Amino acid sequence: MAQATLGESEARAVLLGVSFGIVLPIFLHNGYKVWRGSYTNFDVSNQQQRRAFYPFVLGLFGVLLVLFFVLGLSPKVLVNTSLFTAMLVVFAGVNVRLKASLHMGACCYFACGIASVYPILGLGLYSAGIGVAWSRLALGLHSRAEVQVGMLVGTVFGLLSLALV
Repeated sequence: MAQATLGESEARAVLLGVSFGIVLPIFLHNGYKVWRGSYTNFDVSNQQQRRAFYPFVLGLFGVLLVLFFVLGLSPKVLVNTSLFTAMLVVFAGVNVRLKASLHMGACCYFACGIASVYPILGLGLYSAGIGVAWSRLALGLHSRAEVQVGMLVGTVFGLLSLALV
């Protein structure tokens, strides 16, 4: 079942919320941590360092979810934001044992949603995910199991999003 697209004002609210409430704070946070030497790289590829990263990101998503609720955004936005946050909780839990690829998880999650509206674009995003997987492996940032778990978790939550919205 294809997800309905958002209206212009709701799409603008989501874009601004994600840009200034998630992307910019993560960019500034990670940049500062790398500059201070607390993180070895911007991707937070060290499993121990991720233990501090996940609570920060989950806090940002919690604030974003409350903001979206207060702004009266549609249930589809609230459900998808909740599901992505839940996916991050799963990644944080998995990180105790395995540093699953959050890049792959996000790529697969978004590919599911995009494919429901624009199948060719979604397929293209899944194809780009192969490049992401290869880069994570080639750079030595993840093992094959870590990439596979990231793909699995992202796809499961993406399909769950399609089923619920």
